[in-house]
Amino acid sequence: MLKTAFDLISVPPFPQKPREKGLTMTIDYGLGLAAQKDLLDSGGWFIDLAKIATGVSRVLPQALLERKILAYVQGGIKTFPGGQFFELAYLQKKVEPFFDAVARAGYTHVEISDNCIDLPPAEKSKAIRQAVRQGLTVMGEVGKKNAKSDSEELAADIQRTLEAGSWKVLVEAMELFDGELDAALVESISRAVLLEKLIFETPSTWMRGVDFHAQYDLWKWLLAHLGPEVNIGNVPPEQAVRLACLRLGVGSDPTLEKGAFILSRNGMLR
Repeated sequence: MLKTAFDLISVPPFPQKPREKGLTMTIDYGLGLAAQKDLLDSGGWFIDLAKIATGVSRVLPQALLERKILAYVQGGIKTFPGGQFFELAYLQKKVEPFFDAVARAGYTHVEISDNCIDLPPAEKSKAIRQAVRQGLTVMGEVGKKNAKSDSEELAADIQRTLEAGSWKVLVEAMELFDGELDAALVESISRAVLLEKLIFETPSTWMRGVDFHAQYDLWKWLLAHLGPEVNIGNVPPEQAVRLACLRLGVGSDPTLEKGAFILSRNGMLR
């Protein structure tokens, strides 16, 4: 158990690793090793997964990439390359050798998505099963970056992805946020699928209309409506500790039902 300062103040317990729910996934666009070490020293306890984004794995020097992956793994953080990298391998008909290369680099997980390509459901399931056979844990992803899917379509895709062997399923941020949060979509798919199997991606600031305020509002909404054990992905690395505080109700928003302020007021934390 992590030993923290000020333990005279009671807060809800933060579950030990490895966790199955309440997961935080950060997104790494090429952090240098020194910055990554600082991240792991200060916030590694609160991070469960790290995605090396898009094609970053292709452009970094091999030795540097392997050191980055090893540092994450040694910090108890499951690491995987972004799904669009898989999509490129699929277009080039190199899926099986791609999975081999993922494992050789030190990754234990791989993301399989169809954000930017047409990937028939049978082909997506086939790729998931192939990755599992090659010893990788699959992070499936559903949703598009350039189109809007309806909730029934997404729910069906999630079910197929899980049945094929995915450990968790990421929900593409651009499906969740188009100028504002699509709360009805989130509620619909969270009713259709076991919540701990889903990871809701945080919209990135490269998306139109997204700033940190929009990201923070999404986290607050998810935690308030789905609970502190909701899985949240694509969190900027420097915000991992802030999100942990929000989960526990010790952040700037004291209204979380299962957070420290509410539980203290109700006499449930002493």
